Amino acid sequence: MNPLETFFSFGNKVTGGNPVKKAQFDFYLYWVLAFAFFYLMINNYYLFFTTNYQFRYLAWALVMTVITWFNYHTLTAFYNGYTNLKRMSEGLKQGNQNKNDEKELEVESVDDMLKSFEGKGK
Repeated sequence: MNPLETFFSFGNKVTGGNPVKKAQFDFYLYWVLAFAFFYLMINNYYLFFTTNYQFRYLAWALVMTVITWFNYHTLTAFYNGYTNLKRMSEGLKQGNQNKNDEKELEVESVDDMLKSFEGKGK
């Protein structure tokens, strides 16, 4: 396995291939990133006010403010995606428990499919 495949399969190893756990893992991991940018924003505002109003700190503080704004909306999207995936997963589990008595879906054979098309082309 090449290193790139190993890197991308790491997420499945951490979450066990469960999409709900992966969504939760992504949400919490993004919180770490959001806190880092928020800290940088606060630190740059602090440095701007404590260093006789040097413009470079204000510029970086404004950049970090914009990034923090986008991080907030991304976090809400991650949260909504996680909760929707969790609800959908729970609904599927409950639906499978209620439908245990139903007959399994049968797949047509290729011959049966071809027979259904024989009379339609004339």
